[in-house]
Amino acid sequence: MHTNDLYNIPDEQGRVLVNVGHPAEEPEIFLAPQIARIIKPHQIGGVRFLFDNVVESLSRFNTSTGFGCILAHSMGLGKTLQVVSFCDVFLRHTSARTVLCIMPINTLQNWLAEFNMWLPAPAKDSSSANSSSNTVGSNNSNSSSDNIGSTTEQQQSILTDSSSDIAVETNSTPESRPRNFALHVLNDSHKSMAARSKVIQEWSKGGGVLLIGYELYRQLSLKRPNKANSKKRRRKHQDEVVDVDADEKNKALLDEMHSALVKPGPDLVICDEGHRIKNSHASISQALKQIRSKRRVVLTGYPLQNNLLEYWCMVDFVRPNYLGTKTEFCNMFERPIQNGQCIDSTPQ
Repeated sequence: MHTNDLYNIPDEQGRVLVNVGHPAEEPEIFLAPQIARIIKPHQIGGVRFLFDNVVESLSRFNTSTGFGCILAHSMGLGKTLQVVSFCDVFLRHTSARTVLCIMPINTLQNWLAEFNMWLPAPAKDSSSANSSSNTVGSNNSNSSSDNIGSTTEQQQSILTDSSSDIAVETNSTPESRPRNFALHVLNDSHKSMAARSKVIQEWSKGGGVLLIGYELYRQLSLKRPNKANSKKRRRKHQDEVVDVDADEKNKALLDEMHSALVKPGPDLVICDEGHRIKNSHASISQALKQIRSKRRVVLTGYPLQNNLLEYWCMVDFVRPNYLGTKTEFCNMFERPIQNGQCIDSTPQ
């Protein structure tokens, strides 16, 4: 149903219902009004698809371990906006507190700008949200956009339309619903283990959305020390005294971060450019599979690669054993398909 754009339209009041066909005892859930005005039909279908697979229903959410899914819209169709919209619904209407968004580090600033563009921070928090470099308020969106150098077509049409009454970056307008969660960013500017731990602990205890790159997540979730510290140690002379207290402190910080990122970890994990999870033996795949939560979302514009095992890896991450084990998948799908591609293969 969600692939039929005839149904993916706002109602007569301009509202976009997310939980279509919800139980009678559950309330209707609508997108933020500033998003409902600009969202495209295929994006409405994507948000509804995410809700049906990850949340199912408000009553089922509290009793089920949950499921994952793959949002495989082609590049340029606005997967980021769909995830931003869904995060708002997910944290507003369920008991969930934490969302972990993992992406390539070169797209992190774009994610930050999208969150601040479509879900600005509340007006009362906008002046104080940036007192800490770990939590980002809506007044960072301009500087973030400058770092990107370009805006999406949807953003540009709103920002340049002087006749429009839409004020996405204005926090107090009745037509705009600000976010009710904190937005945390962990990037290369956090060099020390203590700085990284501070960001993660604030997110884990206070809730909200954490944006982090793949490489940094892999290091922290596998409890690997900072690269800079490792290089310094290799340069030290053998007779030099090692700071045991510092090592023990870093180990304790790694354990705390591992608990927040992996076990029990976040309530929802979202992986952008999910086709990177294509090798079950790669360290990033092993790190991601350690996450306890089964509510996992993969975003990719390229779900089918030349190698069918790469497809199995993505599906097995969001729905473990959905396609069977790796050996079963090879026997049932990969080998018959490969054999059928031979020039002398028979119809059967």
